[in-house]
Amino acid sequence: MKKIAIFAVGILVMAVAACHTQKDNGVTAENAVVSARPESMVVGHSSMIPKAVVYRTNGPFSENVPIIMSANRKEIVSFPAPSDIHPDVAPVELAEGYLLDRHGVGINSAFTRYTYDEYSTLPVAPSLRHLRQMVIPGAIVTDLVRLPFPLTTALADTARVNRLIRQGFPGCDVMLERKAVAPFL
Repeated sequence: MKKIAIFAVGILVMAVAACHTQKDNGVTAENAVVSARPESMVVGHSSMIPKAVVYRTNGPFSENVPIIMSANRKEIVSFPAPSDIHPDVAPVELAEGYLLDRHGVGINSAFTRYTYDEYSTLPVAPSLRHLRQMVIPGAIVTDLVRLPFPLTTALADTARVNRLIRQGFPGCDVMLERKAVAPFL
């Protein structure tokens, strides 16, 4: 019985250690943020419902596949499988250069040289090394705003989303505002 208890404690310690994540703020002049609030879900009386997000970038990257980088932009944290990329995840163009996110763009997103069409036809996901080489230097999200309604509502009524944009996002949660930084194309 004692051996079983020791074994169970060992497994528990390994499980807790595996869940540890390292945090790195990595703030530099290029990614200095005026305001950033990373919450992605709004808890309401009904349930947790993800709200729609609109964003703007510092260049014409609406056709480029985004990936998620660490805060210091040195490591790739997340990237899609080619099978995850299809026309239904490309962003929707809106007023004033904003895009309606349908893929999971966030504060630490970077954009690759791969277009949605090119990436979706890859037989396998590229290696991390190759993907890092495909990142467009300096291509960043400059504005990120969570809307007060879910993506399905935003997709069904883009005129409503455009009105919110033109009115300065009343009732919305501005999660990120950066001074525009020109990409190194």
